[in-house]
Amino acid sequence: MGRRAVAALTAGTVAGLMASTLMPVLLADYRRDLALSRSQAGLVATAALLAAAMAAFAAIRPLSRRNPRPVGTAALLLAAVGFLLAAALPGWQGLTAGQVVAGIGSGVAGATANAAVAVTPDPDRMTALAMFWSTLMIAALLAALPPLTSAGGRAGSFAMLGLVCLLLAPLSRWLPRASGRLACGSRGPRRQDAMLLLCAGAIFTAGESGLWALSAEIAADQAGMSTGVAAAVLSGAVLAGMPASLAVARLADRYRRMGPLLVTIVIGTLCKVVFAVTASPVLFTVAQLVWGAVIVASLTYLVVAAAVLDVRGRWAAAMAGALSLGGAVGPALTGVVDEASGHRALAVLELAMAAAVVGMLLLMGPAARRGGEPATERITA
Repeated sequence: MGRRAVAALTAGTVAGLMASTLMPVLLADYRRDLALSRSQAGLVATAALLAAAMAAFAAIRPLSRRNPRPVGTAALLLAAVGFLLAAALPGWQGLTAGQVVAGIGSGVAGATANAAVAVTPDPDRMTALAMFWSTLMIAALLAALPPLTSAGGRAGSFAMLGLVCLLLAPLSRWLPRASGRLACGSRGPRRQDAMLLLCAGAIFTAGESGLWALSAEIAADQAGMSTGVAAAVLSGAVLAGMPASLAVARLADRYRRMGPLLVTIVIGTLCKVVFAVTASPVLFTVAQLVWGAVIVASLTYLVVAAAVLDVRGRWAAAMAGALSLGGAVGPALTGVVDEASGHRALAVLELAMAAAVVGMLLLMGPAARRGGEPATERITA
């Protein structure tokens, strides 16, 4: 279980995170290239993210019974086709169709990577390393999109995303998979605990993706930043997640997962409140950089918490769907609140959503809060 497995997990993780993480730049592209309103652009994005969520949920049962390697390869190829269609087809209808196809592929790719984590001997370490390299790739894409869009419009940015998925697809042949009989030496989680964890993940991602999607506009409207500066801050925020991802495994060994997860959620919420209300470019930048770090840590803990609940990866795959579902709902919800009450009202919304997430995590049973009771033996190939 080495570099090849990490590379394969990274490929699926990048695809699963691509749509929501790149949303601030992609939304600006939609609106400028097709003269869409904010709500129209949000609907296109929501359609893609809902497709990803539904595809991830649909993949749960097949992934628990089949070799994940061909599934992961096919999913990344489908995502590539979708992005290339979004680049080539005219009008908002063509954009939406391509984005939905890409969403289906990325949703299954993310679910496949999550499910594969469950059969690894050290889910914390493998997820942390996959998130580290995924963060680096996403930051590079964020930096590359604005000049590509300026040079070639929407076609340039989506063609690049399609090419990235094509290059990542062959790596799926190295996905970890179970071989032989998986040990059943421990009792599975209560269904109530698993559902609470999935709901917490969906609400968490709704809050994160909703504010993240508006971050470029908030930077311009409230902090007076140019588009280029805002994109640079976004890239820096993504890169800030790299050291955070490496710290996750070490902290999980010492403090389990629930304590660090709750701490990162609280820190992230405070950053989002500052982010939504400040007019200072310096405070805005600091808040976004810290927020970017704790987002990665929180997502890593959520994925691992689901992975260790079931060695066959069913809850981990379901977490991919829950995160995509939250990512789909978040931009639409924050867009409505923002248009109705302004940027500062988003701080209240984020506080309420964070309180709901923390409450759900605390309602989980003691065994689930400790990190589940994974199978006593994990055999991988």
